[in-house]
Amino acid sequence: EDLMIATDVIDYKTYDSTPVNFSFNHILSRLNIAVKCTGFDTGYNVLLKEVKVYNMTSNGSFNEAADLETNELANGTIKRWAAATAPAKYTTGVGYTNAEGLKIDGIANYVYQALIIPQEVAYVANVALNGTGLSAESAPYLNIKYTVNGENFNYFYNLADMFNAAATTNVKFCEGWQNNLTINIGMAEINFDAQVYEWVNKESGTFNVE
Repeated sequence: EDLMIATDVIDYKTYDSTPVNFSFNHILSRLNIAVKCTGFDTGYNVLLKEVKVYNMTSNGSFNEAADLETNELANGTIKRWAAATAPAKYTTGVGYTNAEGLKIDGIANYVYQALIIPQEVAYVANVALNGTGLSAESAPYLNIKYTVNGENFNYFYNLADMFNAAATTNVKFCEGWQNNLTINIGMAEINFDAQVYEWVNKESGTFNVE
């Protein structure tokens, strides 16, 4: 469910017949994931089995009275959100699962769209995780499983790396901003086209796995 709040555009001190106009803002963030494949010759059958995101903070508190600087919402903020004292984690993963598999091609198939609590996602070295040491306390990460002509592939990636591979900093999932991730499955590598943008203005980035 989406959450929005509104403030009155004019500070109304007394009652009169003037209509009250409100400016609404989304207070959640959104994560969208699409999958496509590129570079495969005719005859290859690529099936997506699963895409899951683990360890995003799933509860917290919102402070509407927090003081926001000018244009802070437009520039992206998580200032009004705080994680709960013992935040629940998506330890079992949230996303797309299909035992039969979804046949994918050069067209991006959106398989995961979710509203999430604004939060800062921890950066780790921009290398693929090998699946060991992952736990409920690990930084948020993505797991993708697919088959190519029946052969199974299973990969883990730190989530922040996909949006910020060029810098060693965390990634903020801000109020009212979308974080779009397109996973390109290729013959030699998986390529990530990442976009982080307000629901009006946008920025873009690229993440490559070799």
